[in-house]
Amino acid sequence: MKQNFNKYIIFWLSQSISQLGSAMTSFALILWAYTQNGSAMTVLLMSFFNFVPYIIVSLFAGTFVDNHSKKIVMLVSDIIAAVCSVAVLVLSIGNGLQIYHIYMVNFVIGFMNVFQGPASAVAVGKIVPKEKLAQVSGMNSFSGNLIAFMSPVLAASLFALGGLKIILFIDLTSFLVAFFVLLLLIAIPENIQEKAAKQSMFEGCSEGYRYLKNNRGIFTIIITMALLNFFSRLTYENILSPMILARSGNDSFALGLVNALMGLGGFAASFPIPFINAGQNVILYQRVPEQIQGRVFAVRNAIQFSPIPLGILLGGFLVDYVFEPFMAMENGVSSFLHILVGQGAGSGMAVMFLCTGVLGSLFSLVSYRKKELRELG
Repeated sequence: MKQNFNKYIIFWLSQSISQLGSAMTSFALILWAYTQNGSAMTVLLMSFFNFVPYIIVSLFAGTFVDNHSKKIVMLVSDIIAAVCSVAVLVLSIGNGLQIYHIYMVNFVIGFMNVFQGPASAVAVGKIVPKEKLAQVSGMNSFSGNLIAFMSPVLAASLFALGGLKIILFIDLTSFLVAFFVLLLLIAIPENIQEKAAKQSMFEGCSEGYRYLKNNRGIFTIIITMALLNFFSRLTYENILSPMILARSGNDSFALGLVNALMGLGGFAASFPIPFINAGQNVILYQRVPEQIQGRVFAVRNAIQFSPIPLGILLGGFLVDYVFEPFMAMENGVSSFLHILVGQGAGSGMAVMFLCTGVLGSLFSLVSYRKKELRELG
C-alpha cells in the first residue's frame, strides 16, 4: 500500500506539471484571441466549445469508462489532446492560426476530457488507499492553488518574450513527462467481473442518475454546484480576463499579475473552489460503490457542467450588448454605478461581477441551510 501511494505521489507531481503547462497555454490563448478583435465573446466562445461535449456525450461516458481500462482511456485522451496542441503550434509557427482553429481544438479536447475526467477520478479511488483519500484531496487543492498562482505570471512573461509558440512547446514537454509516468510507472487495478457485466450506455447513464437521485444529499451538492458553475461562468471564470485587458489597455502582464494574486491570496472565489471539489470527491469515493463510480462521476459531470455553456453565451451577450453599452450611457443609474465600479471600458463587466457576486453569495447561504447537505457532514 505504501509503495502504491509513493507511486501516486509521482503521478500527482507529473500531472500537476502537465496541468501547469495546460493552464499556461489556456491563458496564452486568451491573450492571443483577445488581441485579435478585442471582443469578450471571442474569448468566451473558447470556453463554450470546450464544454459543449459535456452536454452531448458526458451522460454516456461513464458506462464506457467502467467497461474499459481506465489507464488506456487516460492515455488515449492525453495523446489526442497533445495532437491538438501540436496542430496549434504548427499553425502558429506558419502564421496560419485562426480563432476558429482554437474553437475546433477546444471542442476535441473537451470531448476527450469527458472520458478522461471520470477515468482519472475512478483511477485515483483504485490506486490510493481509502485512509489516504482526504490527504490526496488536500494535495490536489494545494496543486490547484499553486497552478492558479504560477500559470498567469509565467504565461504572461513568456508570452511577452516569445509569444504563443514557446508556451505551446513547454506545454507539450510537460505532457510528455506526465504521459510516460502514467504509461511506465502507474498500474491501475481493473475488476474483471466489472468488465464482464457490460451495459449499454443508456442503461449505465440511467443507473448513475438513479443512484444520485436516490441519495438526496449528494444530488443536492451536485445541483448546487451546477448553479454556482452557471454564476461563475457568467463572470468570474470567463470575463475576468477581458475585463482586466479592457481596463489596462491590453496589458498582458497586468492580467497575469491579477490572476497570480488571486491564486496566491485566494481572493474572491478562487480559494474555496479546490476544497469544495475535493470534499465532494471524498464523499463520492466513500459512498459510491466502486463498480459504478465511472457512471456516477460521468452523470455528476454532465449535471454540473451542462449549465456552463449557457452561462458562457449569456455572459458574452450581456457584456457586448447590454452592460458595456449601458455603462457607456449617461443616466442616473449608470452614474451611480460608476461610483462603485469606475468608468470607461470594462465598467459594464465590473457591474456583472457585482451582480453575480451578490446572487452567488445569497444562493450559497440558502443552500448551506438545506438539511440534506448538513447531514452529509
